[in-house]
Amino acid sequence: PACLACAVGTYQPGYNQTACTTCPALSSTHATGSVLVSDCECVPGSMWNATSRACVLCARAFYKPGLSNEQCNECPAHTWTHDGATALENCTCKLGYYANADGIPCTACEAGRYKNSTGVGVCSLCPRNTYTERTDEALISLSDCQQCLAGKSTLPGANNGSSSCKNVCDVGEYGDPNIGNGCQNCGAETYNNKENQAACKPCPV
Repeated sequence: PACLACAVGTYQPGYNQTACTTCPALSSTHATGSVLVSDCECVPGSMWNATSRACVLCARAFYKPGLSNEQCNECPAHTWTHDGATALENCTCKLGYYANADGIPCTACEAGRYKNSTGVGVCSLCPRNTYTERTDEALISLSDCQQCLAGKSTLPGANNGSSSCKNVCDVGEYGDPNIGNGCQNCGAETYNNKENQAACKPCPV
């Protein structure tokens, strides 16, 4: 009978054999006709572990694209993957972080915003009548947006702590915090030196 080359993923070091030996778990060969077990290298998403002397899956937040015994690559900042990731694009934003594509570093949601899903996308504004502190970043839940006390209001995305919540607009502002666009800053050449004003006053000529 004719001799056949061992298939990819198998090897045979002996002569006159009737079958080839399958590579160890999470390993394969680069081509047919492999002879030695050392021809078996770790498949994508796994790496060689010198302690266990076996291929193991890449840990979370690591990836490896090729067939080799090289170590896994760390994902960009603030991204993660499931175990065994095989590509940089598997690295996607953690909760509370955003980017416009996978496989690139992610940025923390700014104060007044949150993101309760992984992956690409934008951060959501904390809703009206809630607030965060200025130092709050990378919030992951709507529940991270603190509720104003009864009778006080904010616009969406308020991030100046509890002082964001108002029952009347401050000096230098106009409007009503409970309706419409809330409190707005006085524009150029106008002012308000009193609270709770519907409009700003023009500066003297």
